[in-house]
Amino acid sequence: MRVTTASPIKGLDGSYKSSDLVFYYRNGQTFARARVTPRNPDTIDQQKIRAYITAATRNWDELTAAQRSAWQDYAEAYFTVNSAGRAVTPQGLPIYVKANITRQILGLALTTSAPTQPPPTPISDLASEPADELDRFDIIPTHSITTITGLALLVRITPAMLTVARTPRENELRYIKGVSPASAPALTASGSVISITNAQYAIDAGKRYAIQARVVRTADGIASEPLFRDLTRSLI
Repeated sequence: MRVTTASPIKGLDGSYKSSDLVFYYRNGQTFARARVTPRNPDTIDQQKIRAYITAATRNWDELTAAQRSAWQDYAEAYFTVNSAGRAVTPQGLPIYVKANITRQILGLALTTSAPTQPPPTPISDLASEPADELDRFDIIPTHSITTITGLALLVRITPAMLTVARTPRENELRYIKGVSPASAPALTASGSVISITNAQYAIDAGKRYAIQARVVRTADGIASEPLFRDLTRSLI
């Protein structure tokens, strides 16, 4: 599935800091589509993400010129490199759409006003304590954030690798409790435990897996850079 915008933006191409969203410009039109895993192309979660992309991209066309300009200014201020660290021509549209995908994952309405604050500071480390259930994850974020009100931790996880020699890949990440607000618990003080139960993957002791976490600001949907941790499962 792809979505077109009524107002094409030339030069818009690539994922722009998003592992879930790809933009490309063809024949005078800008398209947005979900980045999907070919072997699993139509899960419920992917259907939700496609619907969120559609809603956000269509809503862009409802913004005023001033609102679009404000998002463009925000992109130029804070999003000048892509997820690979390469310099890009910043565009307001992908930042707007990604923020509103996050808002919808959090169960919130679409936003129109551009953010006024910089993106959240990312966490600097993530550990996982031994758990008493296969589908329970007690994670411990480390960060330097002093004001945590209005911040959440959007968590994704891979399934267990078949062997410990197998390295978890980022394209295997899925939202830890599906595409829902439950995958984004409130950020806690640095060093404190966040418990996530009934995760969509149950991982046994000794198995290798990975967790990715981003700090997200609920007010505008803007997310920090992700932290990816390759872990070995421990159980009590």
